[in-house]
Amino acid sequence: MSNPSCFFKCKTLEGHILKYVVEVLQNNFKVIYFDVDASGMNVRNIDDNQNIMLDVTLDGSRFVSFQCKSPITIGVHIDHMFKVIKNIKKQDSVSLIVAEDEPGMLRVDIERDSVCFCTSKLPLQTVQLRNIDLPPTSKYAHVINLSSRDFFKIIKEVSTISDKVQVTTTPSCIDILSDNSGMFSKTFSIGTGTVGTSTTTDEADVDKVTSTFYVQEFQKFAKISMVSSMFTIRTGHTVPLCFEASIGQIGQLKAYIKHIDLSTIL
Repeated sequence: MSNPSCFFKCKTLEGHILKYVVEVLQNNFKVIYFDVDASGMNVRNIDDNQNIMLDVTLDGSRFVSFQCKSPITIGVHIDHMFKVIKNIKKQDSVSLIVAEDEPGMLRVDIERDSVCFCTSKLPLQTVQLRNIDLPPTSKYAHVINLSSRDFFKIIKEVSTISDKVQVTTTPSCIDILSDNSGMFSKTFSIGTGTVGTSTTTDEADVDKVTSTFYVQEFQKFAKISMVSSMFTIRTGHTVPLCFEASIGQIGQLKAYIKHIDLSTIL
């Protein structure tokens, strides 16, 4: 395997984690842009319908090696990138390279048992002007920690009932309600207590946040349960729902999902 002089090069032993992240990106976008500097990589994109915003940060210090001579933006067709890495196994490592002798290509090396067995190249896309600010954390009323597997199992079940789901939160609990056009409904509660059945005055006075979403927007993130056992949901009246999850040991993902009555995700 050649070792050309590089504008950018990184290597992680968590190749399977990177695969799941790329799959989440593929479920939401056509082209993504990695903003890379010496500290790591960041992806911040809004989908074409402006219903979902994603902010992914990969910490360069958590990679086996990470080198970036100067800040660079790497744009790739995410469908093509997923095809390149979709067969990665848990024991595989992955290197991403932009070589000085091929500045218009992203090279992807996949290694198993310390032997490079696959090298792919993806043409880099023209960088688009982007200026995306995240919603201020001060506007979020509730922060709830959940099991990612439990949450996405519930989302899978409610998807068989209706294409919409109502999410209600208090500081300690989240209720997920799915209603089949009035014929029947199901409510799932996670946390301490139940949002809809508060019995004390203090609980009744707690500020509730209730929003309605299209179920498919949550389904796009189901693979998060493969990279993080727990995640955090943040809710507020005038901001999109936010959930945060660790990406193995190499970074963090924040997803923002616009509820139906919110005029814009920004």
